[in-house]
Amino acid sequence: MLFSYDRVKIIICIIFCISLSFGIICAFYKSKFSYDEASRTIYSLHFATGINLWVRIIFNIIMIIIVLTSLIFNILDAHHLINAKVFDNSKKKKTYWFPLYAGFLFITSTLIEACFTMRYISNIINNSKLCIISFNLLYIIGDVTIFGDFYFFLLFSTDIRREIKIYFMKIYPRKKNNTAIISTN
Repeated sequence: MLFSYDRVKIIICIIFCISLSFGIICAFYKSKFSYDEASRTIYSLHFATGINLWVRIIFNIIMIIIVLTSLIFNILDAHHLINAKVFDNSKKKKTYWFPLYAGFLFITSTLIEACFTMRYISNIINNSKLCIISFNLLYIIGDVTIFGDFYFFLLFSTDIRREIKIYFMKIYPRKKNNTAIISTN
């Protein structure tokens, strides 16, 4: 399997080592922190132009790779989930909510990638308005995604509805009517 647990751990460790090596290399050079009012971000500005250029090049390469691979994985994931046959085990009938959720997830993740791309382009062309638009759009997309995930999982997933029902049945068990019928003969 391509993304087994061990391979994911190795990938995360490699990403951590790469980012740590960038930080260690940059720590040896003098820098100052600068605040950009338009985008409301604090970033470090290196005095050495060589390290500043090197960090920008590495950032651009990594950002392009991350956006393209996440777009490819989102397309493959949406294609697999929409075409998958999802059956309810108890009724043996096909449910259409999960492919609908996959389409919703694909749209929101594509919009998030568009936000990152807008942020990347705004950094390249030094346009603060584009950066502000991408930040505001990211907040809205985050709210929509959380709202959509909550209601799709809670209302349309039979497994989650069953687990919620079992949980509440354990907490609030049904009281049995223990009424005795007394007959007088």
